[in-house]
Amino acid sequence: MNRRRNSSQLIIENAIPWLVLAVLLTYTYAKFFMHPYGFRSDTSGNILFVFPKEREPTLEVGDRLIQVGEVRWQDFHDDLLKTLFEGNKPGDVIPIIVERNGQTITIPWTYPGLSKGEFFDQFFSEWWLAYFFWLAGALTVLLVRPHDERWLLFSAFNFLTAIWLIAGSGLSMFHIWYSALVLRMVIWLCVPVYLHLHWVFPRPLGKLPPLLIGGLYIAASMLAVAEGFRFLPYSSYLLGFIVALAGSAALLIAHAIRHPETRRDLRILFTVALISFLPAIVWGIADIFVSLRIGGYDVLAATLLSLPLIPLVYLYIAFRRQLGEFELRANRFMGIYFFVTLLGTAFV
Repeated sequence: MNRRRNSSQLIIENAIPWLVLAVLLTYTYAKFFMHPYGFRSDTSGNILFVFPKEREPTLEVGDRLIQVGEVRWQDFHDDLLKTLFEGNKPGDVIPIIVERNGQTITIPWTYPGLSKGEFFDQFFSEWWLAYFFWLAGALTVLLVRPHDERWLLFSAFNFLTAIWLIAGSGLSMFHIWYSALVLRMVIWLCVPVYLHLHWVFPRPLGKLPPLLIGGLYIAASMLAVAEGFRFLPYSSYLLGFIVALAGSAALLIAHAIRHPETRRDLRILFTVALISFLPAIVWGIADIFVSLRIGGYDVLAATLLSLPLIPLVYLYIAFRRQLGEFELRANRFMGIYFFVTLLGTAFV
């Protein structure tokens, strides 16, 4: 049994971090170079941005996509394996049918290739957050001792979060390299990991029956497999996402009520989460009434500056007692970074 456990730990230490990093690098490449379409749309096909300046007739913000080449938008939306501009290269002219002001028109769209505006639109988004979660996971695997249940859960929490962040950073909407399926499958796998982690973090709320834990992981794995075979409804994974986040928040509140000695640590976590998401919420509400666009990319992306604190705070709270004499330096680093992110958000 110990030999099998040691073998599993060696695999986690020596293989998993680098496999996850390979996934992140692969999807980062795809994000920047595999969909230079020249426009950005929402899930309903409404055009949000048009990057190259083409002669009329051309796409305009507010157009609703009906068909791109031979692919109808509704078919593309419903089939997570279907992609746009399959086999096309820069310079090709593709007919795009859109609805504009109640009329259906056909636009001869020149496939543009990557442009400066589209590059910066991709760059100033959430993709880089995945690397902070990967870093937190790698630090957990390589530096944290002992290799117990909490060590394993923290590693899984960070690596799974890194994967769904990179897959969901615009790639999944265009179904590039199976990213839509990867996003949905990983979200389902996150449900038992998130809930299990927040049951034992910062201190166990109690002993869970092994049958319950095993059943939860088996159920999530079956849902992930069903998602991979596209047996589940299109947006069913959002239910898993809500369960994972809401359940985690509820368990943290339960910790604060049942374990008063953990309230200091939880206060740090809740404060960082509030500071991380509050600016984005404020910018999002403001954007409803006032356009917040600078140079073709959404200024809302600047508020993501503080989000990397979240995985670092988790790591700090869980293992700060192991820092020893480095705890003071870690406190200073957290304080300085926290102050800098506040200034950066304020001046955006």
